[in-house]
Amino acid sequence: MLQAILNGLLSTFREQIAGSIWSLTSLCILTICFYIFWRQWTFFFYPLFNPQKPAEVPYWIPFLGHSLAMFGDTASLIRQSVNHFQRSYVPFSIQVLGQRLYVVSSPEDVATVYKNPAIFSWDEYMDLLLKAFGLTPEARRLSWWKPSPGEMNDPVGKILNPQHKCLVHVVEDIYKTQLLPGEQLDLIMQSVVGKINFSLSWEQLHGPFILQSQPTSRRLSVKLLCRILLTDATTRTMFGDLIFRYEPRVIEYLMVLNDYSWAYIFEYPTIFTPKLNEARKALTEALRSYLRTPECQRVGEVWSIRRIIQSQEYFGIDESSRIAMLLMVWWAAHSNTVNASFWLLSYVIYDRSLLQALREETRPAFQNSTMDVDYLRTHCPLLTSSYYEMLRQVNGAMSIRKVSQDVHLSGKLLKAGNAVLIPYRELHFNENVWGDSSREFCADRFLRQPKLASHSAYRPFGGGVSYCPGRHLAMAEVCGFVATVIQRFEIELPPTAEGNMQSFPEIDRLRPSTGITSSMEGSDLFVDVKPRKEEEWV
Repeated sequence: MLQAILNGLLSTFREQIAGSIWSLTSLCILTICFYIFWRQWTFFFYPLFNPQKPAEVPYWIPFLGHSLAMFGDTASLIRQSVNHFQRSYVPFSIQVLGQRLYVVSSPEDVATVYKNPAIFSWDEYMDLLLKAFGLTPEARRLSWWKPSPGEMNDPVGKILNPQHKCLVHVVEDIYKTQLLPGEQLDLIMQSVVGKINFSLSWEQLHGPFILQSQPTSRRLSVKLLCRILLTDATTRTMFGDLIFRYEPRVIEYLMVLNDYSWAYIFEYPTIFTPKLNEARKALTEALRSYLRTPECQRVGEVWSIRRIIQSQEYFGIDESSRIAMLLMVWWAAHSNTVNASFWLLSYVIYDRSLLQALREETRPAFQNSTMDVDYLRTHCPLLTSSYYEMLRQVNGAMSIRKVSQDVHLSGKLLKAGNAVLIPYRELHFNENVWGDSSREFCADRFLRQPKLASHSAYRPFGGGVSYCPGRHLAMAEVCGFVATVIQRFEIELPPTAEGNMQSFPEIDRLRPSTGITSSMEGSDLFVDVKPRKEEEWV
């Protein structure tokens, strides 16, 4: 009897197991069939039946799409996507966390996007930046609020906002006044150049970038040299010396901010960025103390910072949001010039013939022991060409626009509400424009073909309403820094411990780029420098 019961239970159990296995097998088969159907429909049949819509780059996991690649090696994702469509450069789309992003890589299409700001809106992206850097919803509302002609008509309003614009556009106008050619640009340029000139004297050449020091020579890190000296010069020009009193480690924290700024843009979870969190907290508190200092005591403050602070207060922005906006301004002011200086100096050091040619070309700019910025700008075509070529090689930024209404671009229908990405790196490596040497650094490329600097495939400073007003200061700062280094010092590239030539720094492809891409962590050049005799460069 007991045996019969056990046999019955065992038989039932076997039937249930068999049924479960069958059910699981059926579920797996259905899932696989559905997955195959989804892949075929999404990436073959749907594009076949809807040729007017930008085709999607195939991906394996629904919703997740291209997210992992987007937050990692973005440049490779875009390059592989362009290759997937046989480099036809028609608009296509990628999926990031369930959102469709259009990618525009044709120079002609990019020009169309920039010429139509009403259809391809920049303001949407700017609002994302404000949110990412920490402005409150109310502060963002106030930042986009446009006063009517009857509002802000008091004497202060007539000075700060005579054209009745929203705060974001007021700040953009302040940038343009400060950074486009004119009196304010001359003042800020004199300050930055003066600080660079002072810090690059042999007597002042001390700091964490010095690895070994001898009476007549010093070994230094090129990467740290650029990061420390240029960040210091920019910060002191913007805020004077006062900000260093509130936070002595300000340069160190700004370097961290520069390394991890992509985490802001992509709203990366803060739990994974402890270094950035610490740096942001320290810089925020320094700015808080700075803002609470009476204006009359903020000695050395540049005009644009003072006017931005005044405008923020006038629009009624809360203190924390004012600090967040200033932090964004601060970051934007130094991050690209630091990286650009490192790359240009690295290219020059690594090519002895280029170094000698630039040393000869720029020597007249130092006739009075100080740098003549105007001479560098107008009489040094090889330096200018090298600078342009460096920007072409290492700019990994992507411009973003929001489609405000349905529009056709190269025969493809872009739907309103989606974002458009413009990958500068893909533009700058387009072989139809740059030829077979598109991935090589050719210092004289723009010297031989000067019209390339205005080609629609060359966008180191963006375009349209977001065309960078700081391009003049950036060029003066970077070229001035590099010219001063090669004029003041004899530079030798020592071999590695194994006796080999140092490798050229490797560009960082593991993290998203927000502008001029930095080098990989630990990727640097180490050089031995000693002062040149003054008669050699004066």
